[in-house]
Amino acid sequence: MVRTHSQTRITWGFTLIELLVVIAILAIIAALLFPVLSNARESGRRTRCLSNMRQVGLAIQMYLSDYTETFPMNRFPDAQRPLSNDWGGLHGSSWNWKRAVLSYLKSVEVLECPSNAYKWESEYIDNYGGAAGDESNWAHTLKLPISYAYNGSFFHEGIPIRVLGEPLHRPRYYAEIPEPSWLIMLTETRVNYPDLGGWSIPQVLALRRGVVEGKGLFQSHQKGINWMFCDGSAKWLKLAQTCVPRQRWTPYDRDQPLFNERAAQIPEEYQ
Repeated sequence: MVRTHSQTRITWGFTLIELLVVIAILAIIAALLFPVLSNARESGRRTRCLSNMRQVGLAIQMYLSDYTETFPMNRFPDAQRPLSNDWGGLHGSSWNWKRAVLSYLKSVEVLECPSNAYKWESEYIDNYGGAAGDESNWAHTLKLPISYAYNGSFFHEGIPIRVLGEPLHRPRYYAEIPEPSWLIMLTETRVNYPDLGGWSIPQVLALRRGVVEGKGLFQSHQKGINWMFCDGSAKWLKLAQTCVPRQRWTPYDRDQPLFNERAAQIPEEYQ
């Protein structure tokens, strides 16, 4: 006589409530980790941006060496825009400082900040020729991105006219800078102009499709901006640190009261 035994198989599983609890815990963990991972990625992009800026600064230093300590003009005269005593007479020029230093750069990609969502924007109110990216792109097949800008408060081609009382646009000379390690040479930008001056500090980004809420003209990383100075050094600073207690935009102490006012007008993005 053969005796058989029935086997009972026991299976274990989660109840619906247990599954919901697990899902909730995972969601909480993800919510906690996401800002950390996002900040880590942005820190990496910030570092890469600073490296690019240093390469651009090195290109300008080589240009200085080749052109007897003369900086490339912010905008150069071209066939349509001769030198004049008009502040904005060279705006929209086909040649600017970025194109002047291209031969000293490894690639055009060095001119790109990896965090900049506006590097190929075309909807600018002042857009000569309608091309995306840099102001000069209307005249060239080689297009340049938007990311880095001269300090317009010193390097704008009209500063010698408006501030120094001279008759024509001209480049700036290294000898005009009493403290190169202090004066800003390059900053980060979201607009197609080759420069941003101190006048840009309180402005918000306005495109043809409307104002971009919460965005200023300066590209930012974690509420700060990468800056390069005229001695070739570069670092991340808050926008306010370039205004007070001692401004870094011009070599003139008389401008400090103006930058005290601008420091009080800095958009929330940079605070």
